[in-house]
Amino acid sequence: ARYADTVGYHGDKVRDVTPYRDYVISSFNRNKPYDQFIIEQLAGDLVENPTTE
Repeated sequence: ARYADTVGYHGDKVRDVTPYRDYVISSFNRNKPYDQFIIEQLAGDLVENPTTE
């Protein structure tokens, strides 16, 4: 996976991806199991007790 705050030379629009980036970093820091992280990425709205995170 890669992360960038720019779209290149076309010009940058305001995009707020920091909540997702912070979620990924927080998951890593909390030692969230990889399989749980992937489930949340692919079907987060289908898990029990979904959150806005």
